[in-house]
Amino acid sequence: MNAPVLMPVDVPWMISPSMSSMRATTDEDGDACVSVNVFLLDSVNPRGPLQDPDNPRVTITFSSVGWARLTAIDSDGDPAAQIGLHRLSLVGPDASSDDYLRTLDETWTRDQACPLPGFYEVPDSPWRDAVGIAAKDTHHYVILARSSALEVLAENTSWEYVHRESQQADRRRSTPVDT
Repeated sequence: MNAPVLMPVDVPWMISPSMSSMRATTDEDGDACVSVNVFLLDSVNPRGPLQDPDNPRVTITFSSVGWARLTAIDSDGDPAAQIGLHRLSLVGPDASSDDYLRTLDETWTRDQACPLPGFYEVPDSPWRDAVGIAAKDTHHYVILARSSALEVLAENTSWEYVHRESQQADRRRSTPVDT
């Protein structure tokens, strides 16, 4: 049996595989928000004045979340394979890293969306099917971060850039205090 395929969500950014710093919050009414560091390709998505130029982040909101699961992953392996899914490749197995980066840049620029964003949907989801009728109106979304994979069954999703002021406030709240 073939592993289900991850389909990229159409976004102009890529979750940073080296410093994703994923943060998630949920509320009991069924919504969840995930904040991650992203990489921006300037030719597709120039940084605006409200974005932190050194640490761009987005918040992904999932509406009407029914189920979620978080899995630790080995950052040296294929994160999709570690959770039983298949991520399409941009280049063949014998391609050099230069070929990969050139193809990524060309595809991203041409399509105005990142082909490997770290944010995916699983159209033919065995997990959703296993949940059954209760999950029939949900989509299976996957976020592949640096050291974990977050899977969510939700009715829909949206995203927005985190503004610089919000990031600075987050840093102030998370700064340790000496006593």
